[in-house]
Amino acid sequence: MALEMEPRSATVNSGDAIAFVVKDGGAPVPVESWELSGGGTLRDGVFTAPKVVLQSVRSVVTARTAAGSVAAEVTTSPVNQWIMLLAAYFALVVAGGVWGVFWLFELTKNKSAAEGWLFLLMSALCGGLGSCLHGINSLTAYVGAKQFQSSWSLYYMARPLVGGILGPMMFLVFRSNLVGNPQQVNMNDWLAVAALTGISGLFADKAVEKLKQVVDVVFSVPKDERPNKLGEGQQKQEGAGEQQAPAPEGEANAGTEEVKKKGAGA
Repeated sequence: MALEMEPRSATVNSGDAIAFVVKDGGAPVPVESWELSGGGTLRDGVFTAPKVVLQSVRSVVTARTAAGSVAAEVTTSPVNQWIMLLAAYFALVVAGGVWGVFWLFELTKNKSAAEGWLFLLMSALCGGLGSCLHGINSLTAYVGAKQFQSSWSLYYMARPLVGGILGPMMFLVFRSNLVGNPQQVNMNDWLAVAALTGISGLFADKAVEKLKQVVDVVFSVPKDERPNKLGEGQQKQEGAGEQQAPAPEGEANAGTEEVKKKGAGA
């Protein structure tokens, strides 16, 4: 019977441990020595993955027995490391954003609505916070389902930047009355601006679709409804001047016979 190691291959997260067993014909056999190449530690058949990795690390576990040697491959995924980094990143961004919003509200107590740059700064902060909330919700959902992939880390890190840019854009669009009824949202109210831009960051995809509708309306090209355009007139004249080529003799005879049959009631 051939020696085999269980599991033959495995993928673990950083800092996790996994035990290996050598079997011969389904029955465990004693191992004389264990060897490890690559990252991590190995003791008595228990492999412990490195705690800090920013990219996948491949390790090979080898067991030597009296009947021979057998090996298994372990891949350490940096998922846990990226989750911790993203969690710290979101915590810092949210803390800074909340502090900035409170500071702006204190600053704008005695400011008039003419302070346009303060509105833009408020909309950027609230839009970034809204996108942070979306990113945190998505991250926790994928981590809970054990489907998080480190390749999406840049997407989550970019969410505050996306909201920070989208917020002022939505503020300018509504302030200029390009969409909706200007009486519905008072864009001179600090609370209204904060709420609108925060929601825009939270639902960034829908906000982008709204901006797309604005662009379609502003830059729409009307259809040319002029009758008897020069191009159409030329096409009609050319079509009228063309002569139809005579049908081949066989086809003409076949058509004549078909008409005779229909006329005879066939």
